[in-house]
Amino acid sequence: MVPIPSAVSPRFRSVEALVAVYLVAAFGLTGVLASVWLPIEWAVPALAVVSGALLVPFWPAFRRALPDGE
Repeated sequence: MVPIPSAVSPRFRSVEALVAVYLVAAFGLTGVLASVWLPIEWAVPALAVVSGALLVPFWPAFRRALPDGE
């Protein structure tokens, strides 16, 4: 029996997984900061800072995962 070809490429799945890990890390670290000492009104700016800081280690992985033409 021949397997049914997937409509979604494995490369897209790797990008999807990478984005999921990035988002969990960003929201998780922001949640830890908010639960420990961060006032709730600073949660959104903290999320922006944490997300930006996490782009530093994640950016090379995002670039490798993108198709060559983009």
